[in-house]
Amino acid sequence: MARAGEKFRAAWPSFIFPLTIAGAAALLLTHYGHSGDKQEVLVEISHTPVALLGVIAAAARWLELRLPSPALGRVAGLVWPVAFIAAGAVLLLYRESA
Repeated sequence: MARAGEKFRAAWPSFIFPLTIAGAAALLLTHYGHSGDKQEVLVEISHTPVALLGVIAAAARWLELRLPSPALGRVAGLVWPVAFIAAGAVLLLYRESA
């Protein structure tokens, strides 16, 4: 078992987080209901900001891991936590109308 501060021998475990975020964001962007009801459309529209922030967070984390330039990697390393926290803030303020 890996202890805190130890790195993995393989590189693939570090890509699980951005891939999971990207998958969840893709599901939020592409899911839809079949009724076309006004209420359903409003729910879909309210999911879009969270999904877009997820796409930004996933892409920035992926770039942080893959960019050869340390300076650009640091910029991406600042972007993804901000996008992730912003998505959390949107979710805290999220209300589904009844």
